[in-house]
Amino acid sequence: MNNAAGSIERGRGWDVLGSYDNLMGGWLKPVNTHHDMARKVPSIDVSENEGAFLVQAELPGVGREGIEVTVTDGILKIVAERKARQSDDKTGRSILKEQFFGKLSRSLKLGSGIDDSKIEARYEDGVLNLWLPKVAEAQPRKVDIKVG
Repeated sequence: MNNAAGSIERGRGWDVLGSYDNLMGGWLKPVNTHHDMARKVPSIDVSENEGAFLVQAELPGVGREGIEVTVTDGILKIVAERKARQSDDKTGRSILKEQFFGKLSRSLKLGSGIDDSKIEARYEDGVLNLWLPKVAEAQPRKVDIKVG
């Protein structure tokens, strides 16, 4: 179905849930099933102050050891891996699995105004914060003129 307000789509795989989903009030049906690619690219927010840019990447469920940040030829790359949790017999059989497990990656082209040798990173509560300091602008210097 398509309309001006948006679209609601159901994938064929969801019919497998059949009457079980109806018993649960339909809450297992996705609003949009075209999010597979988006799940592999972390969402980011970028803000700026006088001295730096702040990039915040959402990486919920990723341990610190599963994150790598590199800068190569002016490209900042964030790579993370969300590892699958082991299920046990207490949780029972799975009915639906929407959580993505695997590699996530995001690359950003840095402008010439960023000092990539001074980038700092901090990871807390599932959010990676990257401070990208701006290059100090060259200030005009007054040249003293001597007489004689």
